[in-house]
Amino acid sequence: MLNNRYFRGTLLFLCVSLGLSAQSFAQNYHFSLFGGWNKPGNVSLDNVRGGFNGNRLLGVRLEADLARIIGWENTFAYSPNFAKPDIFSTPGDSRALIYSSNLVLNAPVGHFVPFVTAGMGLITSKRILREPLQLPNTREFGTSFALNYGGGLKLIKLAGPVGLRFDVRGYILPDVFSQRLNILEVSGGIVFSF
Repeated sequence: MLNNRYFRGTLLFLCVSLGLSAQSFAQNYHFSLFGGWNKPGNVSLDNVRGGFNGNRLLGVRLEADLARIIGWENTFAYSPNFAKPDIFSTPGDSRALIYSSNLVLNAPVGHFVPFVTAGMGLITSKRILREPLQLPNTREFGTSFALNYGGGLKLIKLAGPVGLRFDVRGYILPDVFSQRLNILEVSGGIVFSF
């Protein structure tokens, strides 16, 4: 049986290698700065329509387009209050670093580029206690393998290389506290196209 740490290290190495390889053959690049929210729960129209009161998220995305419609994207994000309070029973904050490497399929129509994406990565969560006297029996899941899927819209080169980007994604963490955790993410930001 493979060691969990070995598996995570191998997965991260493969994702970064694929992303760097794709970028060496790229025709176009898109660099995005984004902010958004994530919230435990299933991805559904009711979740999006009902308003989104989740946890903050900040990050960057680098996409390298290999052809006009196919690209490879790497995402690095930070959530200062990840998935609270839904999956944790004690007071405190759970901070998370999120890395994913995704295949992107674009449907460009002028400045409008609808897209779908799917990939995998890692989410590392660390519990920060609010009160120093609390016992360290809080629940944190450490580093977990994560699958993600979603789509959105890029409005590229609206003012020179600057445009806008909007994403809705679902994350699946198959083994958190011996169960599956689904996370909905909604984000928007600025995209620079080269």
